Amino acid sequence: MDLPGYDPFYELPDAERLYRTARGSTYAHFTDQTSQRNRSGEGHQDKTTGLQKRSVKTVYMKPEALNAVGTWFQNPDVSTKLDPVLDKDGKQTGRAQVKLVEPYTYQPTKLVNGKFVKVGEPVTMQAGRVVAEVPYDRTPAKGLHPVEIYQSQSPKGTKGEGVHFGSRITEILQRTGGRGGGGGGGAMPDIDRLGKNPLNMAKGGFVEKAVPNAGNWKFI
Repeated sequence: MDLPGYDPFYELPDAERLYRTARGSTYAHFTDQTSQRNRSGEGHQDKTTGLQKRSVKTVYMKPEALNAVGTWFQNPDVSTKLDPVLDKDGKQTGRAQVKLVEPYTYQPTKLVNGKFVKVGEPVTMQAGRVVAEVPYDRTPAKGLHPVEIYQSQSPKGTKGEGVHFGSRITEILQRTGGRGGGGGGGAMPDIDRLGKNPLNMAKGGFVEKAVPNAGNWKFI
């Protein structure tokens, strides 16, 4: 019997890795650093299932990095933008920043007797300020979380719906035969600057176990 959820991806010529996350969704990771999710309703209030749109770009983060980005990007009180940090040649450095798009004013607080109380005068952070900077990987690995980017900006009053923060990766398959070309995802301002550089493949070998009915794929 085939592994559940991967069927739509096996024959896609530019898929180089397939993986599953803790909530049961399966994904294809493509050679152009995009991804596509086959959504599971497991562990979600919304029980919708099925193939989702292919991302514009996808990166992979450790839990602490994911939390640092999500805290700001999903805050409806703040207008933010998720940008890659690029080197002098415009190539990815493996780090991403969350920046303020508009000034943000907040009231400082401190913990007193188990409660947060307001202290001092309101503080304003100006547009362009970096409020979080985190590392990321360009290929999936067990324990990392997929960050599927569709829209790099989260306007005030929204909760960062342009980025899907996936659950923890629990298994990975890698193609063992040849693959075709192909692209996808399309261009989008800003986040497309992430680039299409050769991917840094994770270390580690294949286990000697083929995936039933999956063609040229093996667990790694």
